[in-house]
Amino acid sequence: SLHDALRSSYLAPKDILRRYERRVADRFVQMFRMVEMKDSGIERYGLIPSGWKVLRLKYVLDNYDNQRQPIDAGKRCQDGEILYDYYGASGIIDKIDGYTHSGRRILIGEDGANLLLRNLPLIYIANGKYWVNNHAHVLAPKYDWSVDYFAYQLESIDYFEYITGSAQPKLSQSNLNKVQLIVPSNEEQIQIADYLNAKCKKLNSVALDIQEQMDILEKYKNSFISEAVTKGLNRQVEMRESGIKWVSHLPAHWAIIPSKYLFR
Repeated sequence: SLHDALRSSYLAPKDILRRYERRVADRFVQMFRMVEMKDSGIERYGLIPSGWKVLRLKYVLDNYDNQRQPIDAGKRCQDGEILYDYYGASGIIDKIDGYTHSGRRILIGEDGANLLLRNLPLIYIANGKYWVNNHAHVLAPKYDWSVDYFAYQLESIDYFEYITGSAQPKLSQSNLNKVQLIVPSNEEQIQIADYLNAKCKKLNSVALDIQEQMDILEKYKNSFISEAVTKGLNRQVEMRESGIKWVSHLPAHWAIIPSKYLFR
């Protein structure tokens, strides 16, 4: 399993994850290997199954930006019996006792550095009732299509050519509408989304396990450094009380000097 590979391999966890992601991608390609292919006409997509369409986003997803409403943090009322998620460009950022949207919708950040850096997810799926401010676009399929499928596809796209502004990158509604999407049949959308949901669940579990291990190693490293710089490397040396709150003892022959005498 992937967990076993992480424990037994000499490779770094990130390298193993990349290999696993490649296997997932290869398996995805195999799902359609026997299907007749055609040129999508878009460089980043290359060949796609001949029965699939390529359409601009405005013909695939409805936009619900007109229902958005920003509210300053100090004015977000939380006195109600029920509190709803408050979304911004980076997902849920607060709670509020009202909502602007309902139903299962795709949210995509409208502005901010993450449009280019992609340090955080750009796409979020909101469900139920929730409030969205003016920093995230709100989308939903025009027909009975898979929300998950289009969320995955939107997350995979590089939006560089659609982004304006340098100091404050922005993905306007008009430019977002120009993005070209691949549209399989609804049955294939569901098949792909189910496949990716299962694989991503496993990857997220492994990523969480890796993060926990990294946190433990970071604590150990900090403890190791602190021990070395405050007590030295010789464990046999005579120690004395330091008189400093954050360092209980230090080698008896070490001096304590105010930092103003050490640094210019």
